[in-house]
Amino acid sequence: MFKPMYYAVTQADLGNMLNKVVTAIELDGGITEDTLDEISGFINVGTCIDIADEYGNGLVLFEGIGDACQLHSDDNNRSFFSQQRKIDSAAVRELRQKVREYSRQNYNVHYQDDLGNIQAIKGRFYDGKYTIIVSTNLARTEGMVSIVRSQLQTASILGIVLSFIIAAIMSHWFMSPLLKLSAATKEVAKGNYDVKVEIANKDEFGQLAKDFNQMTDEIRNSH
Repeated sequence: MFKPMYYAVTQADLGNMLNKVVTAIELDGGITEDTLDEISGFINVGTCIDIADEYGNGLVLFEGIGDACQLHSDDNNRSFFSQQRKIDSAAVRELRQKVREYSRQNYNVHYQDDLGNIQAIKGRFYDGKYTIIVSTNLARTEGMVSIVRSQLQTASILGIVLSFIIAAIMSHWFMSPLLKLSAATKEVAKGNYDVKVEIANKDEFGQLAKDFNQMTDEIRNSH
């Protein structure tokens, strides 16, 4: 369940980023220089923000993924890739269309290429004017999941070993007084009323040993 939960957290982070972008546009009444400056501050390594108009034509791209971005790259013609073609690649234009079809609802999807790289995407068609898409490369997430999973496995093994050690110590602590009382009871059954149980504990076991010794004293005195 760890991996799906991690993906859910990633989608939640994308949702927060998308809401921030929408709020910035809403407060400024559109896309201004101040809006772009504010939105650029939302970008971090492994994320990108794509904003297009109501027709799906790219307006601005904040790229934090680079050539690994499955929306804004062209593996077959990368060396001749103009900035405008990067903004309006076939993949992102198709995605913008799907986002607009969802109208005001958020559109969520995972892209996976032939190499197994996964990109999480969340988009919204805001106010009938702007097609907003935020995405993140899950390659880093996959790496973090592998590292944490390995650490969890190591921690689990250590926890199991530690549990066995603690269980052994607790078992010895709990069973030792009982074994002494059991041995003393067998001696009394044989007629040996001089037997004593030496338990230094000041708990219920210590009280039980004290009562047992008092009982053997009374039996011996009665004979």
